[in-house]
Amino acid sequence: MDGYQPDTASSPGETIADILKERGMSQGQFSRLMGMHAWEVHDLLFGKTTVTADVAARLEKAFGVAADFWLRRESLYRQDLVRIAGR
Repeated sequence: MDGYQPDTASSPGETIADILKERGMSQGQFSRLMGMHAWEVHDLLFGKTTVTADVAARLEKAFGVAADFWLRRESLYRQDLVRIAGR
């Protein structure tokens, strides 16, 4: 058996949203902190855009969580999307 593989995928944006909630930070505040447009933040939070090396570096600076974490999180999310689509 290959182990449990859920039928859902959790985007890095969900993790970001959790951090924002924990810190009491609005999307507008996060947008300014990241130096991104509001629509870019929205797309990031909802998994519509990928976490690039640039975005990962900004997340590291904003949250103190290594850029490599965000890049791995993005990669696993995209792999899950492909796996789910193949079912």
